[in-house]
Amino acid sequence: MKRVITIGAAAALGLGAATATAFAQSSSSMSPASSPFSGLFGGKRGNEGSPVDLHFKVSGDEDLESVIRNGSLMVAAQDEGRVTGQDMLAAARGDYARILGALYDAGYYDGVISITLDGVEAAQVAPLDAPKVVHTINVSVQTGSKFRFSRAQVAPVAPGTVISKDYAVGKTAGTGTMKSAANAAVDGWRNVGHAKADIAETQITANHADKQVDSRIAVAPGPALTFGQLTIRGYDRLDPRRLRKIAGFPEGERFDPEKIEDMRKRLRRSGFSRRSP
Repeated sequence: MKRVITIGAAAALGLGAATATAFAQSSSSMSPASSPFSGLFGGKRGNEGSPVDLHFKVSGDEDLESVIRNGSLMVAAQDEGRVTGQDMLAAARGDYARILGALYDAGYYDGVISITLDGVEAAQVAPLDAPKVVHTINVSVQTGSKFRFSRAQVAPVAPGTVISKDYAVGKTAGTGTMKSAANAAVDGWRNVGHAKADIAETQITANHADKQVDSRIAVAPGPALTFGQLTIRGYDRLDPRRLRKIAGFPEGERFDPEKIEDMRKRLRRSGFSRRSP
């Protein structure tokens, strides 16, 4: 798979192959401690029983606070009682990427993130220089502006494929929307017999000046395939003929992922691992 990443006046993100995992990095205004991260965050204390006061504040889109809090490694560390200085520093450094992901998923590509441990930016503390204890953590996220699609193109798509209406010019350019469109395109080809369909290339560029995202996803359908022969290995105690009958493998038919799932269900329901009489 080829990835095109635009850096400079714009931000870019690439969609991974079959699973279409999204990654992005911003070249816009950044906290010096957070490098490719951006945002502003703060609000409530974390775990009331914890010796660490954890505060979150989001400016620009308060609805994101619960999303960021729920995905926070620092909150999870508190819940598990891991509250040493080393624990909280490690969790804080990991949370930059998690917060960035939440921002991109909501269509924000020029935010600013700050996570301070007793007033010191977590990203500026080397892992081996972690404090013994941390008393107060403040997380602040400024979301910045919401970006929208200037182009939302995924092609080719198989007949009958349904791409989300959110993946369209003028709509919020969230990474989740792009992943959904890529997955739908791949699944569409698989549903009509193209078992090896995958994402061939992505060109996704966020333009900070215009607050727009140019998104192009190229799909490689691959050849139309049929089911070959069923090969059985590792079941010496079973009669292969009985196993074939139970499985109902559609040999010679056009590839269909639903038929594979149906076969799996039949084998699970039949308890195929039991010894044949």
